Amino acid sequence: YANSSGIHVNRCRIIGASLSTALGALGIVVYAQSYGFYSMYEAPLTMSFTPMAAVLLGGATMKKVSVWHAIIGTLLFQTMLTAALPVANMLLPDGNLSEVFRIIVSNGIILYALSQAGGER
Repeated sequence: YANSSGIHVNRCRIIGASLSTALGALGIVVYAQSYGFYSMYEAPLTMSFTPMAAVLLGGATMKKVSVWHAIIGTLLFQTMLTAALPVANMLLPDGNLSEVFRIIVSNGIILYALSQAGGER
């Protein structure tokens, strides 16, 4: 009936699915922020530091950067973060400060990568 009325059924399905997905994504962002799971205002400010540190840890320089530098750096960065949590749990048996320790290690890795990249010209 809709097709015979001149309505493009497939186009309407695509638009409906797109709008539904977009509204669902917006809803989960609002839901997550209301419970404090997601920081909409401060997160974009620090979003680029971690990927850039991973690329620099992978061996990238100012003159030469490749996808392999990003892959190797990501593996190194995530391995260091993964190894830091058991160490934090052994050093701090409370378990309350392990997330703080992980953030300190993460920021330390970022500072190291940025300081090593700053020395190259």
